[in-house]
Amino acid sequence: MSTPTVLPLCSLFPGRLFRVPDYQRGYAWTRQQLEDFWLDLEVLRPDGEHFMGMLVVKLRAAGAGQAQECELIDGQQRLTTTVLLMDALVDALRSLGGPEGARAADDLESRYIRGGGLDRLRLNADSRSFFQEILAQELPSADPENRSQQNLLAAALFFRGAVRALATDDPVETCRHLLSLVERAEAGLRFLLYPVSRDAEAGLIFEVMNNRGRALSQADLVKNYLLYTGSKQGMHQELLDDVAQAWGGVFKQVMRSVPDGTVSTDAEDRLLRNHWVLYTEANPSRETRSLSISQRIRATFPLVPPDPQVGTRIRSYTDSLKLLAPLFALVLNPSDPRALAWTVNQPQQRALTHTLASFTRMGHTATALPLLLAGLATLRAEPALGLELAEALSVFSFRVYAVCNHRGHTGQSEFRRKAHWLYNASPEERPHVARQIIKSVQSWTRHYAPDEKFRTFLLSDDFYRSHRAQELRYFFYEWERELCGAKELSYEWSAFANPRTTQVEHIWPQNPQEESFLGRSQENHDGHVHRLGNLTVTRFNQTLSNKPFRNKKPIYRSSNLVIENVLAEERSWSMKRVNQRGGELAGFALRRWPLPGETEE
Repeated sequence: MSTPTVLPLCSLFPGRLFRVPDYQRGYAWTRQQLEDFWLDLEVLRPDGEHFMGMLVVKLRAAGAGQAQECELIDGQQRLTTTVLLMDALVDALRSLGGPEGARAADDLESRYIRGGGLDRLRLNADSRSFFQEILAQELPSADPENRSQQNLLAAALFFRGAVRALATDDPVETCRHLLSLVERAEAGLRFLLYPVSRDAEAGLIFEVMNNRGRALSQADLVKNYLLYTGSKQGMHQELLDDVAQAWGGVFKQVMRSVPDGTVSTDAEDRLLRNHWVLYTEANPSRETRSLSISQRIRATFPLVPPDPQVGTRIRSYTDSLKLLAPLFALVLNPSDPRALAWTVNQPQQRALTHTLASFTRMGHTATALPLLLAGLATLRAEPALGLELAEALSVFSFRVYAVCNHRGHTGQSEFRRKAHWLYNASPEERPHVARQIIKSVQSWTRHYAPDEKFRTFLLSDDFYRSHRAQELRYFFYEWERELCGAKELSYEWSAFANPRTTQVEHIWPQNPQEESFLGRSQENHDGHVHRLGNLTVTRFNQTLSNKPFRNKKPIYRSSNLVIENVLAEERSWSMKRVNQRGGELAGFALRRWPLPGETEE
């Protein structure tokens, strides 16, 4: 084992090329860490030192006169951040236009960005090309496709903005400021370089790095471990590259699963958990129930003893995950126009899109998700059957969870078991299995939320306070669609879902200022004001406030929502009308989320 050496930045890069292996996670620093680093650099004195931490590298064989390639086992976050800083300084010096700035920019670029035709720092496959584009031009030509790329772009823009803020009206003075910052960084930023030469040492350090409490997602851990295990058990490099590329596709699809295109480690982990249900085990044993997915992966693909089939098994697992990832994105974000390109029947496509969207809209996706994924994965040749399964699950979720307030894990174990069954059925068996599952889902709906119970919950005197705002918004969105009929909606779901612009409104105010109590007594008021019949959705909540009903009517009339327009036609508002309207809305719910008739299992 080599001796660790403390090196200033100016001595770190000469003669070395740093390479981030594909099994490492991507760039993860966020704004708070960038701001801390920039502040440390700003206050660094010309003779000061700032310790940047340890760089653990595995040395690769190098020929005579060649630069030493260093595989980064730990430290890529700090080193990548430093290179992005130097890139921002290169751009700023070059933009000044003077010969001194141009010479300094060329020198910095050669030392820290690219020299002798070789990249000084090369990231893993997830971000390699994107990072190279950032260093080559002001902005990459393509949008970020994963969390690492988003973080890289944000960091590059942060440093370019911070360096640009140092500029003055005098280019000569600006150049002096920038070169002073370069000198302080090159002399003052210190790294502890810790080379290891054997795979065993690198493997030990890799294990420690991945288990010391860092903010790694389960997806990071699984991807890193599989690639590392494959590389150490002799997987062919071409196969390792295919696996790494497949993981890049998985992360890209996870970004599509979030409507605003951000990256969520929760979404990544959620995909892994649901895929595990379908691919490996529906309901884990008592011994493995408490284990994370990454821990289960380690048990399934052990590093030792050597397994001659490990490459095939890793490829099979990754390919299965890659195929499921776009379906995961489809369920969580069906508004993507590419999502259902494989369906030919347009009415069927619209119906499936709307049904899939219902789960996130009502806020009850978790339990149905494995079965939805299994249906989409196996029933493409039977799209009508896939739609029937999705609709049965939607009715179940709304009745059982959104209205009748059963706990979110009700039926979860059975749903997972059925999903695993369908996902692993042979192509010939799938239609029969799907029909059996649909019957089971409908039977569970009749058991947990029969019509009488469903209606009782809808007409309860505390409906508002016993249901979440998201559930209420979803209900009234569907009511708006019913009232609009064939007409186009003035406000789509995105407007209904935004709590800053759309709120649940009490038609007779909760705390009336000018009018008497609803029903002329406190008791009647308290027993009716929170009923479904006294609720609507509005975009004028602050304007309506606690106004009496007669003063709300003109506001309802001016709304673009039909559910408010019809309220403006009411002559008055009373306890009797609340009950009548509640019955109308309950009748609509029974039609919109119908209970299937009894059928033989």
